[in-house]
Amino acid sequence: MDAMKISGRKFRSNDDGAVTVDWGVLTSAAVGLCIALVNVVWGGA
Repeated sequence: MDAMKISGRKFRSNDDGAVTVDWGVLTSAAVGLCIALVNVVWGGA
């Protein structure tokens, strides 16, 4: 029973997945902004 408590605590304290999601969101936002900027520049030229 103690082993399950310890592994449960380790699982809750592990935030590697959250960091990955944050980087994915930031990267997709940066790519989206670059695409929008290229569209504005291309349309204006």
